[in-house]
Amino acid sequence: MIGIMFASILTITSMNTMAEAEEFCEVLEPHQVVEVDSNGGNLFAFMKAGDCINEKEANLVIWKALSAAGYMASSAKQACIFEGSVIGYHSPYRVIGEVKMDMTVPEYRNLLMYIGSKLQSWGIDPVTTMRIIYTTLDTPSESLFLLEGKDTSRVLQNVFMCEDALVEGE
Repeated sequence: MIGIMFASILTITSMNTMAEAEEFCEVLEPHQVVEVDSNGGNLFAFMKAGDCINEKEANLVIWKALSAAGYMASSAKQACIFEGSVIGYHSPYRVIGEVKMDMTVPEYRNLLMYIGSKLQSWGIDPVTTMRIIYTTLDTPSESLFLLEGKDTSRVLQNVFMCEDALVEGE
């Protein structure tokens, strides 16, 4: 779900289809602020949104970016976080109908290579890319590995505390 708030800030809460990702890309303006408060959704849709965020140099305000939204959060060239902000990763899985299913080893390997190549195409350095991939490998699909507050800087590019920016702007 993409909401428009204050006419210049886009909000991402979920993204479950490629059509939603394409709609997001169409309305996203260069250097626009995008607020992320998401439990996740379709990995490929979030990766497409990440491509648009990176290409248009959108700035993220991250409250919550879990699952597929966590990968997308790494696409921003600049992001601000709060003390309570959280990014979470877990092993991917397939959904067929309403059923979650484990992936085969080749599917899993191909998906992690895809995630790693996306992260690097967004400018994430190889060490951080491997940190994210290893975290993904090590966290079961029914769990979440969470990074909170300042710890999120381990997986984001140019990150700063939103509270600091608000104080400076007053």
